[in-house]
Amino acid sequence: MHVVSRVKNNPEYAYPDNDIYLLPVAGMDIILEETELFYEMTTVLHRHAERVANVYNWKVLPVSTNIRHHLTDDCRLSWSEHTHISALASVANALAKGFDCVYVGSTVQVNYLRPFGTSLTLDYLWGGDINLFNIGSECFRLDKIREMSAHSELIENIRCCFMYATVNPPNCGRCHKCLWTLCTLEAVNKRHLTSAIFPPIGYDELCALVTKVKINFDWYMIPEWKVVEAALTENPEKEKLAKAIHHAVNKAKTRRFWRKIKSIPAVKSLSLKIQMLLSKTRQSWHKIKSIPALRSLSLKIQLCLSKRKRDKFMSAEH
Repeated sequence: MHVVSRVKNNPEYAYPDNDIYLLPVAGMDIILEETELFYEMTTVLHRHAERVANVYNWKVLPVSTNIRHHLTDDCRLSWSEHTHISALASVANALAKGFDCVYVGSTVQVNYLRPFGTSLTLDYLWGGDINLFNIGSECFRLDKIREMSAHSELIENIRCCFMYATVNPPNCGRCHKCLWTLCTLEAVNKRHLTSAIFPPIGYDELCALVTKVKINFDWYMIPEWKVVEAALTENPEKEKLAKAIHHAVNKAKTRRFWRKIKSIPAVKSLSLKIQMLLSKTRQSWHKIKSIPALRSLSLKIQLCLSKRKRDKFMSAEH
């Protein structure tokens, strides 16, 4: 997670220069662990933050926190629905004496807001002793990537992957978040700038991967994917990728439809009864198959069928 902060002009604290700081926060997307892999990933995160900060004359203040482990493992709370912004705000409030304001990126486009991730309408309430601002809610991710595309240093240092073991390159190129980002970059003709941060994936391979992708959080991700599909459709050369996205979106819609059907009490009750009946049927067949005489007969039938297949194959060869 990156939050951009402006420092207070307060000589009592360590940052009196009224500068802008980029805060790479380790322990948010990936739980803080005392492992060599985690430290390697944190090093990569800091390196990317420093590359961007150097271009804009910002400074970097690395932060590590175990709050996600506490909230999701110890308290059993949902990261996306209950704790995402509160965890980000905890970092902001910890720095309140030295910083004037903090900016956090939006999760969901404003037309699809619900209790999930960050929120334009609620984030400022978590500010406490610091001004907390949500930025980017008016845009889809395509709009954000398009805006970033004018600054190659931003595109070249994207880290969107939340797969744990992804270090070099820093994005796996296979998870739904990576594929979403790659398709968006393809839509704005900037995917060629990401060769160092994604594994090599050809156009046809990308289309095949997108066809199979499972779109998570479909209530807000489907509109995001559809915006990318519309942008790709404008270019005849990228029609194949647009069709792959269309296929993935249709699968997500079908899954959402069946979830709604299954949530109907009568259907849910019937589904449980069918599952119990199937379970009892399987148990009955296991009991029947365990009878010695039937088991012996079954083996004889299998041997007979195997012999017939072999004889048929041999006669076909001759």
